Amino acid sequence: MQTVNEKCTEKFIPTLERWAELYGKWFNRMVRALWKHGSKTDCEEAVHVAFLKMTGLSENLELRKELKPQTENEWFSCVKWQARGILSHMHERAARFEQFNPERHLGGQPGRRRDCDRLRRVLDAAVWEACRGWRNPVAKYRAFVMFTLDEAPAEKVVEAIPEVFNANNLYQICARVRRALAAAARRPGSTLAQLRCA
Repeated sequence: MQTVNEKCTEKFIPTLERWAELYGKWFNRMVRALWKHGSKTDCEEAVHVAFLKMTGLSENLELRKELKPQTENEWFSCVKWQARGILSHMHERAARFEQFNPERHLGGQPGRRRDCDRLRRVLDAAVWEACRGWRNPVAKYRAFVMFTLDEAPAEKVVEAIPEVFNANNLYQICARVRRALAAAARRPGSTLAQLRCA
């Protein structure tokens, strides 16, 4: 499998087609190169988002500087650096807004099963509220719940919910839902804001 072309000294700015080619060529290698910085799932999401950012297709991330011609090896390093930055932001967000897993936090305490079930219903409702205005809301809702709250592997989610298409699309869906949940949690008086402070 091809990776970085060490002998290529041609400098270029990739077209979208070239970015797609580089994505296919580098994705797995870049995920492996980032293993010290996060879980495989987080590394995969970070690489995917880094490519979206580099191509200008990201919904919320933009490059600070215009792209300048570089060699293929330099582009690889550039995308990898972006992915490391994204992983760092993911860790910071997780520290600020830890995903509340009722089973983990309350399941082991006697007499708290009812509270655990109620909190799960609140989370499910918040996820549905985040997804309901989007295209294929039921599929996106099910995918997020299965992957994030029920902690099913990405492959099983994609297999169970064909509308998700692939793991990379699943990570993008989950990132979008998490952003919506974080925004809801910042609204004063919202149920998620109360959970966040609990």
